[in-house]
Amino acid sequence: MKSKKLLVFSLALLAVFAVSAVVGAEETIKVGALFGLTGEMAAIANPAAQGAELAAEQINAQGGCWARKSSSSSTTPRATPK
Repeated sequence: MKSKKLLVFSLALLAVFAVSAVVGAEETIKVGALFGLTGEMAAIANPAAQGAELAAEQINAQGGCWARKSSSSSTTPRATPK
């Protein structure tokens, strides 16, 4: 289950990079994601958000994506489970 979520997240991140490179004319590829950074999901979401930031740093260290730098931004949806 955990590896399936990681695969889905990775594919989504790759799709965002691909679409940003084709559509955007900006110098930096900006990637945003929603993570449950507070509450019950924080134990899972915080490492995932840190992983997304680390991935952006590693991509930039290798020359970027399509010769463009990337930046990551994460936020929490502030959802309350019922």
